[in-house]
Amino acid sequence: NYKLLIEIFKIIDYRESKQIMARNGLKPLSKVIPLVKTIFISLFFECDISFVVEELKNKSELREGLNFEAFLEAQEIYDRLSRVDPVKLENTVNSILNKT
Repeated sequence: NYKLLIEIFKIIDYRESKQIMARNGLKPLSKVIPLVKTIFISLFFECDISFVVEELKNKSELREGLNFEAFLEAQEIYDRLSRVDPVKLENTVNSILNKT
C-alpha cells in the first residue's frame, strides 16, 4: 500500500500536475499539495484527517518518506475543502489522470 501511495504522490508532485492544478484555480500550490496528499493518506488508510495531521506533525521520518515539504492543520484542511468547487476538483483530477 505504501508503495502505491508513493507513486500517487510522485504524480501529484509532477510539474505538469501542478500546472493543471493552478490552471484550474486550485491555489496556492504550497497549500493545495499538502492538502491533497493528506486527503489521499486519510482515504487510503481509512482514518480521520486529524489523525493523519497529528502523525505528520509528530513523525519527521513520515513527512520525509512521503515527501511532505509542509503540512496543514486539520482545521485549515476542513476550511479549504469547504470552499473547493467539486466540479473544478473533479476536472483537475481527470486532467491529471489523462496526462499520466
